[in-house]
Amino acid sequence: MKLTPERKVAFLAALAETGMVTRAAKAVDITRETAYSWREDDPEFALAWERAKKIGMVALEDEAYRRAHEGTDKPVFHLGMQCGTVREYS
Repeated sequence: MKLTPERKVAFLAALAETGMVTRAAKAVDITRETAYSWREDDPEFALAWERAKKIGMVALEDEAYRRAHEGTDKPVFHLGMQCGTVREYS
């Protein structure tokens, strides 16, 4: 599949959001192999790819820190009805 400016931007945005090549490729309906081929053939795209990966990794690190220090609320159920929440940390 041809690398168009629109697909390039969409792939890089998805990569920055998720930090995952597979999900970014799926977002623009291509295979991982196609994405890596684009990266190999286009040095400018390869540089933008690395920047997007760094953005994605920072977002993942921020979320891991938040979950470890702030936790998340997990619903508690009794007899099929939610009766409260407990804070979990990971």
